Amino acid sequence: MKTFNLRLMNPERNYFSDDIIEVIAPSLSGIVTFWADHTTYLTALKSDELVVKNNKNQITYYAISNGFAEFSHNTLNILVGSFEKAQDIDIKKAQERKKEAKIILKNNRDQMQDATLLTILEKEITRIRVAGKIPH
Repeated sequence: MKTFNLRLMNPERNYFSDDIIEVIAPSLSGIVTFWADHTTYLTALKSDELVVKNNKNQITYYAISNGFAEFSHNTLNILVGSFEKAQDIDIKKAQERKKEAKIILKNNRDQMQDATLLTILEKEITRIRVAGKIPH
């Protein structure tokens, strides 16, 4: 099968690059699937699951936070606030953070802090769901 290059990055310059067969990404307008020779494309991504199939047909799940994806010249550049492989996620820690965010959110009266807490809550929910895709 024909491949393309995936570059997955975050602002801290954590970086993953590999030849890929398929990427399924959570855009703001819905799920988008990328294959080799995809048309030039730019989209905003939401916090959710990113699915990557490499050239050995192995599937890797990532929990990602908001960002952007740009496909051009058989290279998919994905820049997100954070990304984490499913097998690297500490489910217990994610569940604790989710619980803490819910408690603080329930008792909070600051709208700016609410937005931050909702982002944290969304991230932890995504991490828990993605981590559940693989046996621990």
